[in-house]
This record gives sequence, structure tokens and C-alpha cells, in this order.
Amino acid sequence: MYQKLIERLTRIENRHSTLGEDNIIKDIEAGIIVIGHNRNNEAVVTTQKSVLEMFGFQVPKQLTRGRTFTNMDDESQKSYQAATDQFEKDFGFILQK
Repeated sequence: MYQKLIERLTRIENRHSTLGEDNIIKDIEAGIIVIGHNRNNEAVVTTQKSVLEMFGFQVPKQLTRGRTFTNMDDESQKSYQAATDQFEKDFGFILQK
């Protein structure tokens, strides 16, 4: 899904930069939410925010979030299972097990 999104945004950007057409997504507000086990999710949020801004989106801070569901100092299987349980509780749906 993400690849398709980037392909479509690239096509829009190319029509703007190459053909001189209006940037139809300029100044539209967009955001990104990154969730998972990765302790680098804030870096991922920052990178993805930059990608959206490059295409012309306005990316307000309140529309970007990163959430790590693991204890950063404990990467044991038990910690990962607890993170899955917490995710399911917070978001109200069961992850595939």
C-alpha cells in the first residue's frame, strides 16, 4: 500500500515539476502514525514527515505520532508479547497470532 501511495504522489509531483501543472496537493494537511516494536519510530516519523513535505503537504505536529510498544531496555520474547497485548488493548483489535 505504501509503495502505491508513493508512486501516485511521485506522478503528481512529476506533473507539477516537469509539465508545469499546478501541485494539486500543495498545502493539504497530512500526517503519519508509526506504531510498532521499533525503538527508532521517532526517526521514521521524522523521515516520513519530510517525504510528505517534499510532495507539498503541510504536516502539522499534531498529525504526526510515533509509538513504541516495547520496553526499550528489554527485547525479550516476554516484552514483545506484552507489547502485543498492550497494542490490542489500546487499539481494540486482535493482531494476527
